[in-house]
Amino acid sequence: MEVLRRKQGFIIDMDGVIYHGNNLLPGAKDFVNWLKAENKQFLFLTNSSERSQKELQQKLERLGIDVGEEHFYTSALATAGFLATQCPDGSVYVIGEAGLTNALYNAGFSMNDVSPDYVVVGDTRAYNFEKIEKAVHLVLKGAKLIGTNADMTGPSEKGIVPSTRALVAPIELATGKHAYFVGKPNPLIMRHALKRLGSK
Repeated sequence: MEVLRRKQGFIIDMDGVIYHGNNLLPGAKDFVNWLKAENKQFLFLTNSSERSQKELQQKLERLGIDVGEEHFYTSALATAGFLATQCPDGSVYVIGEAGLTNALYNAGFSMNDVSPDYVVVGDTRAYNFEKIEKAVHLVLKGAKLIGTNADMTGPSEKGIVPSTRALVAPIELATGKHAYFVGKPNPLIMRHALKRLGSK
């Protein structure tokens, strides 16, 4: 515990650590209150690309934890930040939710379903054959295939659900191309998180 107390910065996973689905896990609120009382730097880091920082902040607020939006970092933000360094003002075809689309918009990307620089896949429930077919055609035409995270499955209150790696797999198999995954365990997202946290 003394080693923990001496740490100045904390990067904290969310699902399965702070909450499970819509249930706060025991000790989570006390831990966050301790971080705030001790003036520790902290960042919630999630591989989920579905929600924005604001939505994550509101979810924790509903569960009884009050922290600002600046304390959240997602694989969607990491993906958008990485791609912006690779292809500024580029274009994307997205299979994902609003958190991912908005992160890419805010990073300067336009949506393009004809000749995008990237096909970007994130966690989503709006997944169908038409989108897979479109993604396959675009990747075969030269778009680079990107996944927000390499998780094959994720937890939910109903049990295990498919995650981004599973959603990308049909596109990889049909095209023979391998996706680049930005989220954990890629060190890239950790470097981004550390930079945002401002700790070493």
